[in-house]
Amino acid sequence: MHLKTLSRALALLTLLTGLLPADGSELGLRDTWQRLVFVLQLLERDYPESIEGGPGQDYAEQVVRADELLPLAHEAGPRARKYLPVLEGVVQQVRHAGRSGPVVSACVQLEREFIAAGELRVAPRSVPNLGRGKQLYARACAACHGVNGAGPGPALRALRPVPSNFWDSDLMNNLTPFEAFNAVSLGVAGTSMPSFQQALSADDRWNVVAFIATLRLPPCQGTAPLVGWEELFRTGDQELISRFGEQALACARRKFVYPKRLRADAGS
Repeated sequence: MHLKTLSRALALLTLLTGLLPADGSELGLRDTWQRLVFVLQLLERDYPESIEGGPGQDYAEQVVRADELLPLAHEAGPRARKYLPVLEGVVQQVRHAGRSGPVVSACVQLEREFIAAGELRVAPRSVPNLGRGKQLYARACAACHGVNGAGPGPALRALRPVPSNFWDSDLMNNLTPFEAFNAVSLGVAGTSMPSFQQALSADDRWNVVAFIATLRLPPCQGTAPLVGWEELFRTGDQELISRFGEQALACARRKFVYPKRLRADAGS
């Protein structure tokens, strides 16, 4: 090979190498970032209630969750190192039953940072297929959560804690589809909820999550509100109701708006 050609090839290789993630997050570490985000989501949702009226058994579960954060951050590689001091602060706050406000605020901010750092997808690539989601729910979920999502399923008596009731307003008003996707993908430690990451493709996990979000809702009557694609799947029902009214919720969760100008939000 001519010396000049070889030099150009080496320069191109150096440039391409510089563009690759230094910590391999594109390959093996994305699951670690996803687990970090999911633990933060669980703490954000459950920690405040766990210390209300004094720490109890639920609080002990939050300490176990918080103790997962630092090992996961070390596993995530160099890109996560700068977050270690903040994560250590969250862990100490939880261990000492600190006020929920600072814990939740830190979890929300870290969640945003980790989604970006781990290059995580927070919404499906295209419109979910609710018919397919219904079929998957019947096959994989109904035995525990009940045919209509309100329980009891045939396996309910043997499971502790009791599987989630998808008609429970306290749960569903604040559960985002992205958080539900993480639960379906990774499973929930300390419960009987398994991981479906190997059993179902990412598209099918989004399909079943989108269907679960409709279980307690009436049919759509009207048009769906125009919401950014990623925003729709990172927003809980209560926030959608607050912004667009209760009548719009069923349409937002059933009749997805995915015009061309929003496609950039969902990625290619």
